Amino acid sequence: MKKPKQKLDKVMSMFDRDHGYSPEDAAMMLQRYKKHIHRQWKKFAKDENDWRTGEETYGFGNVSEQLHYISDRYKCAFRLRWLYDMINKFEETK
Repeated sequence: MKKPKQKLDKVMSMFDRDHGYSPEDAAMMLQRYKKHIHRQWKKFAKDENDWRTGEETYGFGNVSEQLHYISDRYKCAFRLRWLYDMINKFEETK
């Protein structure tokens, strides 16, 4: 059985290949990894002393483009926080 990190890597690679996902669909695809993303964010944020929110970094104007951009470089505090905040923001709109 694959670990959450390996599965998340696979989902994130989908955003690299296709950047036409709606924010709601992306949030739904990432929902199952929300706890893992949050745990990783807290670990990285403590190590990096970076507690910025998703709104403070990229915002949510063009979610599809941001997902495509960070798909292979999301393993740092501010990008994990952006993912976490994006899931929270767009899961509520469904």
